[in-house]
Amino acid sequence: MRGMHKFVATALTAAAVVVALPSAAQASVPSVKLRICNDTSRALWVSIEGLNQDSQPSQYIFDDLFRPGACETANGYWWAAIDQNAEIHWWTEGSSISKYTNYTVQSNFPNGSTQTHRITTL
Repeated sequence: MRGMHKFVATALTAAAVVVALPSAAQASVPSVKLRICNDTSRALWVSIEGLNQDSQPSQYIFDDLFRPGACETANGYWWAAIDQNAEIHWWTEGSSISKYTNYTVQSNFPNGSTQTHRITTL
């Protein structure tokens, strides 16, 4: 009977490890991460709007102010690589007026890759 308890304990431990392992994100369409770089002379707030990996509208607002020269990836967010236009919005600290550009998330971007967009104008 002691051997059976040891077997059950080992099996439960193995099952707990499998449950705790992160799994790959499941997407309905090929998807990429977006990395944004601030190539201006001012600190900026930045957000991205577009279709996520399940082709659903999504928005990501970066928590931190982008200092000049800074680059950051919208971690945890995947954007559908289906020739969609994702809107990248930015505004300077203290301003409530944003500017934006359309960034085409192209269908030929490699699935799972990180693509970079550089903000160059205020």
